[in-house]
Amino acid sequence: MIKSILMIHPPYLSKFKCMPLGAAYIKAYLKGRGYDVSILDMDPMGVDIDGLAAFLDRERPDLVAVSFMTVQAVEAARVAAAVKAARPDVVTVAGGVHASALPEDVLLAGGFDYVVCGEGEETMRDLIETLNSGGGPGTVKGLAFFEDGRMKVTPARPLIEDIDALPFPDWSGLPVEEYNDSVMGADDDTPTFPILSTRGCPYGCIFCASNVVFRRKYRARSSENIIDEITCLMEKYGTHNFDFVDDTLTLEKERLLGLCDLIISRGLRINWICNARVNGFDDDMALKLKDAGCRNVCFGVESGDPEVWKTVNKAVTREEILFAHSAARRAGLIVTSFFMVGNVGESRESIDKTIKFMNEIETDYPTCSIATPYPGTEMYRMGQANGWIRVREWDEYVTTPHVKMDYRPVWTNGIMSEKEILDAYYLVNSRIIAKKLVTRYGRLYYLNPRFYKNEIVRRIRSAGFKNVFALMGRILRRKG
Repeated sequence: MIKSILMIHPPYLSKFKCMPLGAAYIKAYLKGRGYDVSILDMDPMGVDIDGLAAFLDRERPDLVAVSFMTVQAVEAARVAAAVKAARPDVVTVAGGVHASALPEDVLLAGGFDYVVCGEGEETMRDLIETLNSGGGPGTVKGLAFFEDGRMKVTPARPLIEDIDALPFPDWSGLPVEEYNDSVMGADDDTPTFPILSTRGCPYGCIFCASNVVFRRKYRARSSENIIDEITCLMEKYGTHNFDFVDDTLTLEKERLLGLCDLIISRGLRINWICNARVNGFDDDMALKLKDAGCRNVCFGVESGDPEVWKTVNKAVTREEILFAHSAARRAGLIVTSFFMVGNVGESRESIDKTIKFMNEIETDYPTCSIATPYPGTEMYRMGQANGWIRVREWDEYVTTPHVKMDYRPVWTNGIMSEKEILDAYYLVNSRIIAKKLVTRYGRLYYLNPRFYKNEIVRRIRSAGFKNVFALMGRILRRKG
């Protein structure tokens, strides 16, 4: 009989970054149905693979669920194997974007009994109830498992229509003060909590894996429901900082303005950050965001080459990008701009256009990553079809050498070689590093202790003195 459930978030290269939102949602959902549920976030809670057996002996769960991203897949398989070695009778379940995209790959890696494909709340509930009643898992929608030596995938589960009906994520038992997600421009250092106000994005960017779990259907929570969650977190944890982790918060203008009006009318003095599309972003929206406590708005630009925007199905124009950035800056928002190198259709000439365009737009904090073909994306399918993908070792699927010093791009795009992609990354970053540091720490950032703590000491601890200074050397050699 399954009564006790342990949700595990496996180790991650960038330690302590964000709270495990998916696990916290499922914890709250299952607790509301009478189950005993806890979360083990291994890095911030100080439990490694070697210490997992002792932890399981203390907690004695009946079911262990592991939710993970692609870069965590190797560690997730190790966690599942360790669980089975310590407690062979425990039911093990995998979930998250990577497991939903490649259920057979996850099951063949060993250790997992089931894979939840898509949204996890209702599928986890049905699986537990079915197993407790002695029924067969084949009746549970949204599930993958092996039966008679072959993988069986049940019909897809319908998406949850009324996401207001879901309980708020349950963060109890987690060391919330250990996570380093923050709101740029905030004037206090209380913990930053993620808020998911919508699920699903109707756009079709070929590098995004959001559709693997949420498909292309956009579903929004009511403003009142979101405010209730924010108020609960403020009262329970004393926080004023929030990260809206929606794919794009700004999709529906009137809904967003209504949410901002409610924040203002309730007198909530909060700081927050959000992701936005440039389409439809205007001065009215920017000013309202600012009045409601938004400090930082993040736009996906990706490239400065219009042909690349078309190839990756970004559905933006140069004029929209320029206007959205200037509107945000006029309102006094800190503007973050996301760029990539190595995208489908990108060439060395595209990189030159990106650098030129990056200097034209009004941005405070440009960032650059390396395009990576994550399973479930159109980019991954194109890479597979064209033989561009170099490896399937999932722990190599990171987007920056900053967290993996022996980094190599996991693919070529059919135009640029691995070396050319990596050189382009260092070239772009050499053009933006000073602007980023000034935005985050002030013009005299070299006198700010937080600069040394976050940018030097933290990186040395995670990557080692030699590797950090080697990385700095690669970037500095390309300045000028």
